[in-house]
Amino acid sequence: MRVFLLCLTFLVGLLSYAQPANDNCASATALTVDAPLVCSQTTSAATAQGGEYCAVAGGGITPRTVWYSFVATNTTMVLNLIRTNTTNCFGRVSVYGPNAACVPGVGTAIFDCVILNGDPGVFQALTGLTVGATYRIQYNGQDCGGGNDRAHQFCVGIYNPASNNSVGNGTVIDACGTVFNGTTQGGYFPSGVGAGFRDLDNNLATTCPACGGQPGADVPFVVNNDSWFSFCAATAGTWQVTFNVGACSLSGLNSGLQMAIFTGTPGALTWLSQAPNPTYSGGSWVSPNITLAAGECAYLMVDGFAGDACGYSYVLSPVGASPCDLVTTCSITANTTCTTPGLYTLSGEVTFSNPPATGTMTVVNSCGGSQVFNAPFTSPIAYSIPGLTANGSSCTVSASFSDSTDCSASLPYTAPLTPSQPTISTTAPTCSSAGVSTITNYSGALTYTFSPVGPTAGAGGLISGMVVGTSYTVTSSNGSCSSVASASFSNLAMLITPAVPTITTTAPTCVAAGTSTITNYNAANTYVFT
Repeated sequence: MRVFLLCLTFLVGLLSYAQPANDNCASATALTVDAPLVCSQTTSAATAQGGEYCAVAGGGITPRTVWYSFVATNTTMVLNLIRTNTTNCFGRVSVYGPNAACVPGVGTAIFDCVILNGDPGVFQALTGLTVGATYRIQYNGQDCGGGNDRAHQFCVGIYNPASNNSVGNGTVIDACGTVFNGTTQGGYFPSGVGAGFRDLDNNLATTCPACGGQPGADVPFVVNNDSWFSFCAATAGTWQVTFNVGACSLSGLNSGLQMAIFTGTPGALTWLSQAPNPTYSGGSWVSPNITLAAGECAYLMVDGFAGDACGYSYVLSPVGASPCDLVTTCSITANTTCTTPGLYTLSGEVTFSNPPATGTMTVVNSCGGSQVFNAPFTSPIAYSIPGLTANGSSCTVSASFSDSTDCSASLPYTAPLTPSQPTISTTAPTCSSAGVSTITNYSGALTYTFSPVGPTAGAGGLISGMVVGTSYTVTSSNGSCSSVASASFSNLAMLITPAVPTITTTAPTCVAAGTSTITNYNAANTYVFT
């Protein structure tokens, strides 16, 4: 029994110190872009490969590195890295690429051995990336003695930039009583400038009341991964915002969200109020009254306290007798589909909020055609404008309501271009070859389709694969539109070489000279004598 317990203890000890699967660069864990954070990562029992950059031992520190990789889908990607425990030594992180070999050296680091000595959450924009290239992330959980943990535990993820990562691009709140969900996880990184990234409008002339020590600061806290919402008043009114915090990556005192409300403009923010800092997971806060004149907007900013990644939600409510009269928002999409040669159909959707109860909505194309819809309006509305000329023109499609000036959506697009009709030149056959056909206005950028099938067009437009005596037509396509079919054409067969003339000569007589006769004479042939 003692032997069994001793063996069991020994095996448990071995398992406890097993190296992570991604201990080496070549076995890096592949991260999926825009997927949820990969948590419960650890540097426990990790080692450093020989020759690893940013992994030098000394001073009581043992480097323990783990590796991750991703394929860039954008020239800018956002790295999320959140340490979830308290460690004796700070970590370091490097990002290598594009397509750096294992083990990458210092010259390939685009984020170079950065010490993580700030908030637990790090949200770093990686810029100048090559789309489609592979990049490698090295996390060095520096192991040293002390009263806290030696091994690092963390979450990691890689993301495309978020669309609402700055005050001027906030997600629009366009209805009262509706839940609008947000997050600080993903493509969010500090949008501000200055110390602590607190200057959110890049304007030194605007400073929050509690920010007197830093001119231009719009909030009294460090910004890590801000996300934005906004709403605008169509008529004067007063509103309140209910702010709720969902699940978070961190726990304890260094967790939760920090939220602030501004009025003014994206380039000149006026601090109005902010939620308790931090507001923890499960917490809720109702804002003071937000009073706006017609056309004025409020801007709502949420940031991860200590770099936390949390979900959250807003609900907007009018106060007292104020109507929920918000500025109508709308957008339009445009898709082109070639139909008959030379023509295309423009189609898409108009998406909107708070539409008027009466009147019409009109979709107008600057290159011709329109479509009118009558109230009531339900978003989205699909439109289709057929019969447009596919000439490659620059066009704009727009949508507007007759009974509201708040919404006017427009989108530029380029009309598809119909290729020219193929022109054919046919060379007559000879006694040594059949006839030959060539597309004289051939373009290597186009695809040529023959009817009936069989022939192909090669360099210079030369057509091969034709059956002698068969009549063909051909169309050209640029991938979007097809041309009108060419005129019908065919190749004639190679000419038959006439038989060698055979001659019979009659000897002369006393009364007549000799004579010669072509014995295989054919009146259809022409005979040339030399």
